[in-house]
Amino acid sequence: MKGLELKRLTAALVVLAVALVLMTVQPLSSLSSTEVHVQGEVEVEYTYANATYTITFRGPYPGGRVNISLAGAFTSSCQGVVSDSWSIDVPQLVEGEVFEVSVEAMYLVSPDGYGYSLDVPVAPEVSLPVSSCNLTVRFPNDTIDINVEGAPYTLEESTVKVSLNESELLNVSCLSLAFNFNATASPWLYRVKELTRDVFLDGRVTVVDHVTVEGFVVNPYDRLSLVCFKVPPGLVVLEVGDMAGPFKLVDRNPRYGEYRVYQVANETLLQVRPRVSLALGEVTTFYVKYELTEASQLMLEALPPYIGFTELLTVRVHCPPGSSIVEAEPNPCHVSGSTVTYTFVNASQLYNPQISVTYNPPLVPPVASAYAALVAVVVVISLAGWIARRRLLKRKPSVKASEEAKRLASAFEAYMELSKRMWRLHEDHIKGRVKDSTYRKRLREYGKTYMESMRGLLETARRSLAVPQLAKIAQRICEHVTEAMSVEEQLSKLEDMRRSKKITKAEYARKAEEIRKRIERLKDEVKTISSKVSRAIT
Repeated sequence: MKGLELKRLTAALVVLAVALVLMTVQPLSSLSSTEVHVQGEVEVEYTYANATYTITFRGPYPGGRVNISLAGAFTSSCQGVVSDSWSIDVPQLVEGEVFEVSVEAMYLVSPDGYGYSLDVPVAPEVSLPVSSCNLTVRFPNDTIDINVEGAPYTLEESTVKVSLNESELLNVSCLSLAFNFNATASPWLYRVKELTRDVFLDGRVTVVDHVTVEGFVVNPYDRLSLVCFKVPPGLVVLEVGDMAGPFKLVDRNPRYGEYRVYQVANETLLQVRPRVSLALGEVTTFYVKYELTEASQLMLEALPPYIGFTELLTVRVHCPPGSSIVEAEPNPCHVSGSTVTYTFVNASQLYNPQISVTYNPPLVPPVASAYAALVAVVVVISLAGWIARRRLLKRKPSVKASEEAKRLASAFEAYMELSKRMWRLHEDHIKGRVKDSTYRKRLREYGKTYMESMRGLLETARRSLAVPQLAKIAQRICEHVTEAMSVEEQLSKLEDMRRSKKITKAEYARKAEEIRKRIERLKDEVKTISSKVSRAIT
């Protein structure tokens, strides 16, 4: 009897063990049959790239949390959460049922020698095995010399496509892209290093964006002289300028200190030509003033829609004087009187908080309360202004202006001596008086010194723009040096084409003669500028 009971107990334990095993294996078998597919879309925008990865889970799946991560991005977001890793609840899925999750990210393009590079993941890392991945990278139409490393790919015009299966994904994680741009891309080769926004609320909303742009042109013989922005609908540009004053609005290609707003297809473009051109890493600041809608409760995005990203963003909301701030979001922010200030680091269109400020207007309008005092002050200011103008007429140039003029003259003299030597060499080579070997040897001897003198002169002239007595001649020097740099760049390209036999002799002769005429104009202008610089010292 005891033996029979023991056998029954053993059988029950076996059945229980089998049941436990089946309960454990069933979820595992569901996981093993779950398919995870990734579809990636990357849009390269010259200095950065926007990436969207759509992760599709196809059942059966028992339900649970799935970990997703994405490395190396300037900023990334999933389901509204800005981070580089997320834990997502995936619901239970029956056979054939799907669930999708999207991850958005921004990656920065880097200068790489005489070109550019970009590294992007082929797919986010997922805690479940990824069955397949398809990645498409689209470049602007003016992209050239595209090279891809890290995975097999196809290249059609300006689009790179990569398709990987589960076994290939075990060995591939990142796509390395190298590329360059032709001349038409130059107005877009900049980064917004810093942005300070002043938002004024007084009947209507007026915004002044102080934009600090950094040159992103890698060619040492080229510079960024024109900056382009895509203006969204409803944004009315009122004024563009810098600390020296407003720029001139034109309806043609802008010159230095000018801007243009025009339509191309369905887009509105803002073209700004700062008073100085920029080499790689150099910066300049100008402002863009425009209007938004009227409101007593302000709601706007921290970063304006015409700027993709910036490393440092400051937003100052100026309510009417005497107003009381009722509420300001998001926190933290700094409130001082009727001004609310926000600061954001690494802001982008992915990480772009909504700013909301509610205020109570002053009971007595500031204009009415200050009117009586203003009438009295106007008389005093008018008299003081008349006296000041009389004194300024007799005042000699300041010591600072005199010292700056001497520095400008010294830099220009050094440039003038080297430019004469370089231009003579170029002209002799164009006219066949100098052999190719001798020409290249002399270029190596003092070509680098000549480029350094141009950069030094340009930097000195840019500083002199802040001195009123020198602003006009400094601006002319900036334009002259920019043209001289352009001549060097065109000559270098022309010689490369001739040596690689990509140009006929007749075409080479024609282009070389055009450049020679530009050199002649530069030589004439040097004489004129030299006399003006001399007068500025005395």
